[in-house]
Amino acid sequence: MQLLGEVALRARRFEPSAKARVVALYDELYRRYTAAATQGERDAAVVAFLSGVQEFPQLQEVLDWARQREPDTPPTGEPAIALPPRLEELEPHTAAAAPRRAEPPSAPTRSAPSAASRSAEAPSAPTRSMRKKNGGTRAAPSREAESAPAPATEGARPPLTRYPELDVQSRVALGQRTSITAGLHIDNPDGLLNRVTISIEDSADAPPMLELVLRAPGFEIEGSNTQELTVAADRDVDARFTVRAVREGPATVRVDFYQRGRRIGTVAATTTVGAAPEVAREAIPAEPLEFASSLAPCADLDLYIGVDNQDSLHLTFTLSSASETINLHHAPMGSVRLQRAPLAEMELVYAELSRFARGRPDSAAKVEAQRKRLATLGNELWERLVSQELKDSYWRWKDQVRSIQITSEEPWIPWEMVKPFRFDAQNKREDEPHLCERFAVARWLAGTGPADRIPVHQLQPVASQSVDLAAVSAELKAFGQLVSLRPNLEALAQVAETAQLIDSFERGTFSVLHVAAHGGFDATLPDDSGIVLTDGNVRPSDINARFGQARPRPIVFINACHGTRQEYAFTGLGGWADRLVRQAHVGAFVGAAWEVSDRLALLFAERFYAAFLGQGKTIGESVRSAREAIRVAEPSNSTWLAYVLYGDPTATASAPR
Repeated sequence: MQLLGEVALRARRFEPSAKARVVALYDELYRRYTAAATQGERDAAVVAFLSGVQEFPQLQEVLDWARQREPDTPPTGEPAIALPPRLEELEPHTAAAAPRRAEPPSAPTRSAPSAASRSAEAPSAPTRSMRKKNGGTRAAPSREAESAPAPATEGARPPLTRYPELDVQSRVALGQRTSITAGLHIDNPDGLLNRVTISIEDSADAPPMLELVLRAPGFEIEGSNTQELTVAADRDVDARFTVRAVREGPATVRVDFYQRGRRIGTVAATTTVGAAPEVAREAIPAEPLEFASSLAPCADLDLYIGVDNQDSLHLTFTLSSASETINLHHAPMGSVRLQRAPLAEMELVYAELSRFARGRPDSAAKVEAQRKRLATLGNELWERLVSQELKDSYWRWKDQVRSIQITSEEPWIPWEMVKPFRFDAQNKREDEPHLCERFAVARWLAGTGPADRIPVHQLQPVASQSVDLAAVSAELKAFGQLVSLRPNLEALAQVAETAQLIDSFERGTFSVLHVAAHGGFDATLPDDSGIVLTDGNVRPSDINARFGQARPRPIVFINACHGTRQEYAFTGLGGWADRLVRQAHVGAFVGAAWEVSDRLALLFAERFYAAFLGQGKTIGESVRSAREAIRVAEPSNSTWLAYVLYGDPTATASAPR
């Protein structure tokens, strides 16, 4: 298997599309091989990889040499099944040297999933690619490349840092045509700190290509709302959209930046449509863009949920995918208008779900009734809150998708719980699992994009020393044992007091922070919904840290009830999700949206970390598999539906830099 990795490694010298194609084939080999239950399935994965790379004559020398070698023999004490190595575990060989057998990597054993867990897996995702305007394709990248800067090589490009800026007219007359310009600056336009850079690893690569998507409720866009923009190495670049104001009042204009299907950043501005225009224009700066790794993949499907700033009951939907077979490119998917404010509507739902998390029903009949009620709640969300266009689209792409990235300006609705269904021509009902049951689902908020690689090293437990929950003590004990899952993990001392936790954020001493504590949501003061520690509460507004560049973006897991709920506060969106994701720029955030069972919360945490740190699964699949474990244990308990992941569902753990 090491030799097959060297085949993919040699492809790094190819031109971009060929290189990405070979690495994508290897990515698929790794996924199929590690999930295989039999030797026949493993052999089929290898055959598919070798067949796929036959189209590249540059690899023929390596392929011929690999076929002559005997199969890998695992050393004594290693599992009988040899796993293919991650690409970052390989050592590149020179063009003149024959491939050599490398020593097996020291990564922890990745065990194959059980038959039960495989049966729950979604179908294989198609090869990811992004359409160009000229009709060509660009093969999607593989997850196997490390996001840390590559070693310097002769002719390699220097790292790029770019600062986005949105130029809009501060006031526009109704019916007036105006321009909106989104630019990328080489120099920091206003002295912002926290510069974020990334290395372009291959001097033969074309300059980075971004896609800009304009979202402008209240304006009619002339032409397409998307434009491609090449990032020049030596100058500022911009893209200009022309719009016409069609509705009076305040309007929020937003431009999302995508790279290879991944949203990497957003810049937004508010203008006013009135009776008379003003000549003045306002340039809105944004935080630096973090360019995706040249081999970072994206989720199979990107769902954007927008909220009209003049009508918070009006939700709009947009779908996009880098897969040509899915054939959705920032496609409008209609809208819905809610009957009342989402928070008021969801309060009743959350109250019922919290009741279902307390204890166990005392009879089999009550267990079944509660399980069915959970399904009914998911069906009601589908029926009331999903547009007809999005419903119709679901049945076309559901079998081609494994992961969904939801970017939402709507923070109240538990989209993960949505449960699709329909009736056929004979009125026969067809039911689907909940979205989070079938797919690896993750959310994100507008602003800096999620991290595609999360370096893991220092593990920070957080809990009150006066905690009265036995399950919390067991959770802390289990967290301390995570160091055995992979090399280079270090368990830090427990943080129990408010000042200690705030200091940990400010110093950035952790890469995984796990909170096992009580929490409560206060709808009147959402920014003050705190975590209970020994000497008091830590509120979201107490956290004023920022991660990125020299401070690797960590995972924060708050295993407390009401950890991810948000509500508008005086300074913007409140709650832990907004503070940690939009402002602190953590790499990923996991929390429970309503009250959870302490016993099942422990099981969820154990299964999540075992999958993410021990088995090398993506963070989205790790959450999904942990969710499935507690669903199987107690399907009538709502805890399995409570957890929300903010992050890139395809992100993986990596070694510390």
